[in-house]
Amino acid sequence: MADAETHDQFYLSGAWNFRDVGGLRTADGGTVRAGVLYRSSQLAGLDDAGRQALTGLGVTDVYDLRGTGEVERAGSDALPAGVALHAAPFDPERDDSAPHEAPQLDTPERVDDFMTGVYAQFADHNGAHKAIGDIARSIADSDGAVLVHCAAGKDRAGWVTATLLRAVGVTDDDIVADYLRSNDAVEPLRQMLSAKYGDHGTISDAMLGVTEHFYRAGMKTVDERYGGFDAYLAEIGIDSDTLSRLRRRLLG
Repeated sequence: MADAETHDQFYLSGAWNFRDVGGLRTADGGTVRAGVLYRSSQLAGLDDAGRQALTGLGVTDVYDLRGTGEVERAGSDALPAGVALHAAPFDPERDDSAPHEAPQLDTPERVDDFMTGVYAQFADHNGAHKAIGDIARSIADSDGAVLVHCAAGKDRAGWVTATLLRAVGVTDDDIVADYLRSNDAVEPLRQMLSAKYGDHGTISDAMLGVTEHFYRAGMKTVDERYGGFDAYLAEIGIDSDTLSRLRRRLLG
């Protein structure tokens, strides 16, 4: 990963797993521009300091990948005035819970089987296709910053971010490094679940975190189902013009 300054995981008051993807390297020697694309956990708990931070960072659009049932239970984003909220559920037909809220899986092997299946489905969900295309166009056409989040900011937000980064040519090493940074936010997620549901101390880090294998499972589906990443981008509505504008905006 590049040495460019990035925001600390816990920088955004009232949320967690927050970061700027700026500074990541592209294969041709470029870098992702800072202050254009942020990712985070849900923003329902933002306090005044968190809202002031979003305003100061120039965030103009927030994409919430949670389903309507999740939003109803956890609350809508507590955004500052002037920031547009876009509902972009990955799977509108199953909108009641996040992947990490699945029934208890008691072995690493069961967690891996479940989560690789989740990521394989990410590549196929029509809601995910629409969300990624809409977010790409928003970044490409906006003068402000875009923030993408789901519940924990690790799986759905991780897939969207990785897809966008790969689309603009970020190296595989840097994509995976950014994706795996969500493991630094396992404890805040555990604390949130404990406050919400009671004792979740027995949930494994594997369920609350991410592994490279999860990400690879999604990309394997992309290759097998669509014949490659470029064909996948075309299928989800990111045409050559959108891609050119996205690169101009996202790369410094």
